Amino acid sequence: MTICPIPDDDRCLSTHLPPANPDYKKLVWTPIRPMGHSIRVRDFTCPYQSISYELCDYGGESFIRRTRRHGDAFFVDEAARGRRAITTAMWEQLCSGDAR
Repeated sequence: MTICPIPDDDRCLSTHLPPANPDYKKLVWTPIRPMGHSIRVRDFTCPYQSISYELCDYGGESFIRRTRRHGDAFFVDEAARGRRAITTAMWEQLCSGDAR
């Protein structure tokens, strides 16, 4: 898998997460569950970073998907699977630096 280089100017329009706050909430990350191909990505962070996140919907549930890249390998896991309102609140915490 080839990761595109980070643009050296303001061409990247994706969300860039701030550093985690000192007392950030630690999300529980689990291996991603097998599912169909109809996952809807509602929001995402910059894919040029070594760790990126996606806010997803699938089968009446929402979850946050995390992709970690190490060289040519990548690892995908998920957190906050459940009701949309709760997962969206955790996504907002993630995007503000209050969760990781």
